[in-house]
Amino acid sequence: MLVDWVSAQILLRDLSDFYTRRESGEYPLVTATPLVHVLQERRRRDAEARHDSATYWAERLEALPEPPLEGGGPHRQDEIRLPAALTERLRRIALRRQCTLHSVLLSCFMAAYHAWTGRDDLVVGVSYAFPRTDLSSNVCAPLMNTLCIRTRLPLRGADPAVLLHDVAEQVLDGILHGELPIAKVAAAVTPSRHGSPLFGVSFSYQENGAPALSLGVRAEPLSLPVRSMFPVVIAAEPRNDGIHVSATSCLPSGQGCGELLGRFAGFCEELSVSR
Repeated sequence: MLVDWVSAQILLRDLSDFYTRRESGEYPLVTATPLVHVLQERRRRDAEARHDSATYWAERLEALPEPPLEGGGPHRQDEIRLPAALTERLRRIALRRQCTLHSVLLSCFMAAYHAWTGRDDLVVGVSYAFPRTDLSSNVCAPLMNTLCIRTRLPLRGADPAVLLHDVAEQVLDGILHGELPIAKVAAAVTPSRHGSPLFGVSFSYQENGAPALSLGVRAEPLSLPVRSMFPVVIAAEPRNDGIHVSATSCLPSGQGCGELLGRFAGFCEELSVSR
């Protein structure tokens, strides 16, 4: 059987937990994670001011510029590694700023993307697995969607802490309104752009640790070549020696993304030593 790793993690984790608890006579309900509690509290706090999801995305992505990158060129793959010591400093930044490592990495990438393209208004698509709620507790499937993270920076750059706060807030707001499929977001935002895409770069950070199983099932991760409709696909994942980051691109020039990844590593280093 061949399945994608994100789906396999969710399915095998839940099945393993179910059978383990079944042996002890327990059948607990799926409980909310801390992230779910944060989102529920934010929803209650902002209930009067919040609009529906279609309105939120239409306002968030109003007057969206054309993506600066185009595809159609030869596929190239570039890779870098963020050392373990740097990764640990970034984790401490996340704890201190009360956000996730994903948001820390994303904010550094947005800074690098701005510097690399020379644009002051950019959008990146972020794949996200949504936390389970009461409505989805009986669903045995990955709940995935794409969030549009938009940042506007002056050409001289921005304070790393301010950018991190903005990105982290956008991620939380995006999750709140993430039940609207990305196709409907695009339809609401780009009717006058004749199908022009919302973004040209996607970013993902995936904790790929294999779940502990007690089912007698052997699971092995299988690495497959990355292909995408986007000109640039950034994928980061933690390993024992740090965070490995790959950039798969199909830019017309065939230049690849080595410079972009170098800038990304530089901004990660800069943020890690900030106060």
